[in-house]
Amino acid sequence: PFMNTASKMFSMSEVRKHSSADSAWIIVHGHIYDATRFLKDHPGGTDSILINAGTDCTEEFDAIHSDKAKKLLE
Repeated sequence: PFMNTASKMFSMSEVRKHSSADSAWIIVHGHIYDATRFLKDHPGGTDSILINAGTDCTEEFDAIHSDKAKKLLE
């Protein structure tokens, strides 16, 4: 469900532009994911992604997600 942008490089300035419900990118373990289409399906609610959209949220992600959730990013 996520677009992994591993094939392209983005600056943090570019990532920060994607911090809304219209375009929600997150960085986890150095990979950028477009979580926009997952917002409505996220078990923790839309806000939990939007709070971290446009940032590196690796620590937050690892602290609260199960191994099953982490596999979704593979």
